[in-house]
Amino acid sequence: MTQPRHIRSQQRRLAGVLVLLLMLGSLLVPSLASAACSATVRADSRATALVVDEMRTAGAPGAADVADLYARGRRSCIDVRPVRSIAVATQRLGLPAAGRRATVRGVPLVGTTLGTGTVWRLDLKQVAVRVAKTANRVRVTADVTLLRSAAGGSSALTYSPDPTRTAWDPKVQALVSTILGTSAYPDARALGDTGIRAFAVRGRIAALGALPLLEHLLIANRVAAVGARSGVAAVDATSATIAVRAMVRIRAARARGWSRIDGAWSSGPAHRALVAQATVLLQRHPHAATDRVVDDLRAALRTPAKVDFGTLPVAAFYPWPRDGAFDTQAVTLDVNKPGTVSLLVYGAAATPIRTVSATTDPGVVTLTWDGADASGAIQPAGDYRYNIDVVDPVGNRVRAPGLERFRVARDTTPPTVQTATARVIGTGTGRRIVASWAVTEEFSPKVTTWLLLANGARTERIQLHGSLQRATVRKPITLAAGSWKATLVFGDGSGNRVSRSAGSFEIRAGTS
Repeated sequence: MTQPRHIRSQQRRLAGVLVLLLMLGSLLVPSLASAACSATVRADSRATALVVDEMRTAGAPGAADVADLYARGRRSCIDVRPVRSIAVATQRLGLPAAGRRATVRGVPLVGTTLGTGTVWRLDLKQVAVRVAKTANRVRVTADVTLLRSAAGGSSALTYSPDPTRTAWDPKVQALVSTILGTSAYPDARALGDTGIRAFAVRGRIAALGALPLLEHLLIANRVAAVGARSGVAAVDATSATIAVRAMVRIRAARARGWSRIDGAWSSGPAHRALVAQATVLLQRHPHAATDRVVDDLRAALRTPAKVDFGTLPVAAFYPWPRDGAFDTQAVTLDVNKPGTVSLLVYGAAATPIRTVSATTDPGVVTLTWDGADASGAIQPAGDYRYNIDVVDPVGNRVRAPGLERFRVARDTTPPTVQTATARVIGTGTGRRIVASWAVTEEFSPKVTTWLLLANGARTERIQLHGSLQRATVRKPITLAAGSWKATLVFGDGSGNRVSRSAGSFEIRAGTS
């Protein structure tokens, strides 16, 4: 139904008034917020503005960061005292090295990495320590104000080194909250309890799974320490939930005879840290299945690796000449720990003539000996015993004697000739000799072939090829008239030779 014209006119006027009120409100709210700030905050804000202007004018390093920090602090009307301290530190001390500490106007600051550079930010750990240990009520009140500023006004006290922007960092949250939660002062413990409960906000406990496992365990233990003495049900429940998430990751870390942390085989120190942190956590939150896993991981610290032999050097090999055929012999093993696996080869003496080592993950590893000693000299034919030595990441060593011996051999058998022929085709400058052959050679497959032509005391020697065992070769040739005998000579890489008559042919006078 169409509304009367006067009603539509009234609606338009009312809408216009509402838009005007909204515009006025958007202008008035910042002013009202500014007016609501305390006199101390307003004084700090004015002093900080002067520092920012001076730094901008001088083009001082860090001016942009301080200006951004100040602008965000004004918008939220937080306690800008830490912002002023950061601005003064940046102006007077310059940009810090990472980890450098300073106290400016009573506010502890620390050099913090931001992007590709460093900036001054609140040293929350130091503030928390002061709150936890200081009996001076005035100082405690001032530092608690700093902590609340660091939390950006969040009722859950989500701590951030940037006092104007609350970014969730579980490591910072756990560190500050547990320092407070283990204090002897009730007010500090209450703040710690509140900080622990911040973990229970939706998604935050699950986010711990994105941290490295050892960092996750450290946070779980810190939170568990607060939960154990808090007496607050919500804090204890949060502590237990974090512990359960950590235990799932502990059980997943066990693999074969070692630990696999965050998808990679752990080093010795990392494995020790995992066992130590897990042991502490289980003392506060017992869990039978996780305890059995930790017992296995603890046993791995004092148990040498287990070695199973796979492929053994049962056949002889021929390291001389280096022609790519039967030059080496290998041993295949299966080890259940990461570490260094070594093959020690012995001659007649008790000391090894060669050690071949590999750093390996658990699983199958192949170690190969090329028949040479440590200086690279190929050893004489004979049998050579060997041992396998395995050292795990914490220094446990196991030495297993070889089940067979390496057998170094020398090839003394010449190639076997199957066919060998030679004939002449053409006349004059177009004369060619055509040589064909087929031989077999198992241990030194690169066979060199020569053609010997003899006419009484006169001989010709022609190299035909340096590697083929079967070929037909055509070569230009100039020979004197007469009867010629052809012989093909075959030599393998070990120096063994064999010859075979390849036929005879006649070169007529006047056609040479």
